[in-house]
Amino acid sequence: MALAGKENARHKLDELQRGFRPEEIAMSEAKYRQAQATLEKFQRGNRREDVAAANAELAYEEARYRNARSSLPAKPLWKSSTSVRAI
Repeated sequence: MALAGKENARHKLDELQRGFRPEEIAMSEAKYRQAQATLEKFQRGNRREDVAAANAELAYEEARYRNARSSLPAKPLWKSSTSVRAI
């Protein structure tokens, strides 16, 4: 058990001394560039076409929601006073 802990600690020390792998650096850089692009997009604002498309999608989903709500039965299908017993 102690030998495994020692090996694990040695492995972590080796990783720290070696530094980050090129794949980790590339992934981190890609995430940074994506975050930067997102920030710039928010700073520029949205295009009219994107806003119009989002509004149309919202209206469509609201209509679907209202339609689904209107098709529900007026009374619940179960009695709310029914309790569930633990086994």
